Amino acid sequence: MAGSSTSVRVRKGDRVAAGDILMTLDDREAVAAVREAEAALAEVSATSQQAVADAEREAEVDPR
Repeated sequence: MAGSSTSVRVRKGDRVAAGDILMTLDDREAVAAVREAEAALAEVSATSQQAVADAEREAEVDPR
C-alpha cells in the first residue's frame, strides 16, 4: 500500500518489541478509496434489486 507516514515513533538504535507501533501512516487515500468502492457497491446493489423487481413485475403481467 502506497502512502506517507504521519509520524515515526522510533529512531535508529531504539529497542522495539513485537507489537510496538513504529510509525503511523496517512490513510486518507485508502479511506477515500474504500468509501468510493462502498458507494459503487451500493449503486450496483440498487440496480440489481431494481432489475429483479422489474423482472418479477413483468412475469406477473406476462406469465409465459
